Amino acid sequence: MPMNQSNHEITLKPQWFAHLPALLGINASPLLPAFDIDQISAIIAKKEMQQAGILEASGKVKAALSKPLQTIAQAKTCCRLKLLCEGDLIESQVFWSDKDSEPAALNRGEDGFVLSAPADSHSLLELIAEYTGIGTFTVIPPLGTMSKADAIVFAGCHDLIRKTLFLTLGGSEQEPRFTVEQLQQHISQSNLGSSSFCWAIQALLPETLTPDQQQIQTALKLFESKGYVKTGGSDYFAEEGLLFLCRRMLLFNSLIKVDAMRVAGGSIEAASFASIQCGLRDIILIEVTDDKIIFNGVSGQQLMLTLQKFLTDPETVKIGATQTGEDVCECGKPFAADAKFCKFCGKPRPAGETEEIPRFCSKCGAGLKPGKTFCTKCGNKAV
Repeated sequence: MPMNQSNHEITLKPQWFAHLPALLGINASPLLPAFDIDQISAIIAKKEMQQAGILEASGKVKAALSKPLQTIAQAKTCCRLKLLCEGDLIESQVFWSDKDSEPAALNRGEDGFVLSAPADSHSLLELIAEYTGIGTFTVIPPLGTMSKADAIVFAGCHDLIRKTLFLTLGGSEQEPRFTVEQLQQHISQSNLGSSSFCWAIQALLPETLTPDQQQIQTALKLFESKGYVKTGGSDYFAEEGLLFLCRRMLLFNSLIKVDAMRVAGGSIEAASFASIQCGLRDIILIEVTDDKIIFNGVSGQQLMLTLQKFLTDPETVKIGATQTGEDVCECGKPFAADAKFCKFCGKPRPAGETEEIPRFCSKCGAGLKPGKTFCTKCGNKAV
């Protein structure tokens, strides 16, 4: 819940964060945004923070706010989540000063960031589930690992073919194809919107990456060998593998982006991933490593468990796991996260060691209690 002081929310403006260590008499965390501090900016920030109810008249941080602000200023781990859905943006950042500390959170408001202490990650997870209507199934096939350049080219192919599918719905007879020039022009645009697969991938990278013509040609040869595209003169035509993915990802309902950072010695470890929800049930997870991008279809339950781990476990900075024998069918295809059978050949999944995992209501997003066959909050039958 938001931290209240004198019956109003405590809202922090971004320009105040750099002044917190000096006001608290502590050393700043490497995770705290660094700004040049001069005497004038310090005086202005102090006056504004007094008016906001954060500082006493003497300039000292109010006792009730000292601990959560110290957690933010000295954070050893933080996790930032952004949800973009139907034009609305929800942003929350959780901070831990150590693995056993009580976390504090900042939630984006109209005039800054609203302080929440302790961080209420469970309510945030419920909000995400309710806001996005995340389903429980996954039918998007695992695309595997690609280089960053190949991933951007693939996303460009996806954007162009998806555009022709939209035109087909409008009565156009245009074939799902593109040229290298069209592809290069598309991935070079700097004003791609949130409905673009390219934009979603670029948003995960520390800096914009624009593949050159040679990288594009190399990627297209790779995709041709995998059955995603085929050549016809100077054009490239979409094969069934790419067409299937474009149909499943025709509409982007929501985008969730997560960045996790941790101080490790004198350096900062970081991990980023994003998920795109398409329609009511199809979700693709995009994970970024140092030099690769990994694409996988995930279920709503698997995504919620991943988000829960990031928002509640300060030591977690990696996602995904190497598939074991139990995760791969006899036919060689990977099992979907929650599937009881192989969606490719139909063989049942081998019984493995079971564990109690959190579940969420598909209607209201509340956490389901163990052993219950219905949601105790809204009464909806558990899936």
